[in-house]
Amino acid sequence: CLNEERSWELLDKIAISWREDRVTKTYMEKFGKEMIGYCGGLPLAITILGGLLAAKQTREEWEDVLRHIKSYLHVEQNLRVNKVLALSYNDLPCHLKPCFLYLGLFPKDFEIPTKELIRMWMGEGFISEIHHNRGREYTMDDVGHQYLRELVQRCMVLVGKMGSLGRIKSCRMHDLMRDFCVSKAQEENFLHITNILFLKQHEAQNGKVRRLAMESDDNYIKGIKFSEYPYLRSLLYLLPCQNNRLQSYSYFKESCFKKFKLVRVLHLENFQKHECKLPKDIRCLIFLRYFSLKYSNIQKVPSSIGNMRCLETLDLQVFSGSRVPNVFKYIKQLKQLYLPKYYRVCCKLELGNLSYLQTLVNVQPKTIQIPTWFKLNRLRVLKVMNNEWAQDAIQILVSRCQHIEKLHLYLPIKKLPDAHQFSPYLAKLTLSGTKLEEDPMETGFGFSPFLFEMESVQLRAEV
Repeated sequence: CLNEERSWELLDKIAISWREDRVTKTYMEKFGKEMIGYCGGLPLAITILGGLLAAKQTREEWEDVLRHIKSYLHVEQNLRVNKVLALSYNDLPCHLKPCFLYLGLFPKDFEIPTKELIRMWMGEGFISEIHHNRGREYTMDDVGHQYLRELVQRCMVLVGKMGSLGRIKSCRMHDLMRDFCVSKAQEENFLHITNILFLKQHEAQNGKVRRLAMESDDNYIKGIKFSEYPYLRSLLYLLPCQNNRLQSYSYFKESCFKKFKLVRVLHLENFQKHECKLPKDIRCLIFLRYFSLKYSNIQKVPSSIGNMRCLETLDLQVFSGSRVPNVFKYIKQLKQLYLPKYYRVCCKLELGNLSYLQTLVNVQPKTIQIPTWFKLNRLRVLKVMNNEWAQDAIQILVSRCQHIEKLHLYLPIKKLPDAHQFSPYLAKLTLSGTKLEEDPMETGFGFSPFLFEMESVQLRAEV
């Protein structure tokens, strides 16, 4: 526990010291010093209280928080932290509450990838607004990052890693905050997490479960009757690769996906048994919006994914060599497409009608119909993989994709296109496996007036 002086320093740093109005700071200091007396020197309680107060601007708002804190005077010291956590949760705007509760699906001490989290939020429908500013479209992905920043500013979520462009790359939760999150989410029947205790205590409530995270080994998961979850909206399997004992999709019986008619988010990663095969009934998930098979050993991506017409995010970064069908043209709502690092096709992929596509990763140009590049006008993230590609082809590529913010080229090119041919929004350029004869930074590429958003250029010997 912190003493009174250290407690005040912590609260002041989070909620008060950065403010400019002296009059405002005077009453805030008065109320703040009174409030920390009820926190018992507990760093988490003070931090969460500080995050809550940081969002309060008026005297009335601070007095209201003080009244709530005083009401905890009769509560035992060890229960006051939960009261402060509850106060912070109740103060969240309506649009942030489900986003916060969703974090409870991830295991304890889990480093949550921001990209995946936000796209799960999108799949659930928690993010639905697209803003425009100065003629530039701000996507749901941008809004999702803003939601996450708000939770971080309130000290309810901790930053894990930061990306090279200043965005949060991963996040996590304090153990006590996660315990509160899971407890609140289960209280509101928002989610459940599988373990032996869950299977024994919640068998009668299975029909009400909306979101399910599987964190147990295969002995427990074998006992789950997936057919008893007709209202399931999210199903996540999250054990890391080194702990993965559930190595086959065979635990998902052929008929179970027929029952998952409402599922929007399906996250099945790290299935590494030799030549895993997806059940045929995966085609029944016609309302699926987010589907990830990352790091799984799938030799053939089933053509039935073409039935998933509502898909917005599809992550097929499975083991290299997988066969990919030409069915993406039917998934017209697709916004993010991650292909295997190396893949095979029977015929060239048609992506030209994916007018909403914003992220395209691991694409091999020789596997794509050429007119595709003339139509993908909304691409913001692009990673190109190829061992052979003509120099003039790369010039066509970069000149057609004029909204690209992140570009990764794994190509044996000898010279980069001129700076004016690249997207004016390009902020990060990564070059791998190239045969460049000149360092682009030495030739002034990164300082070109045409690339006013450029923040990072990375040169890699390999991927």
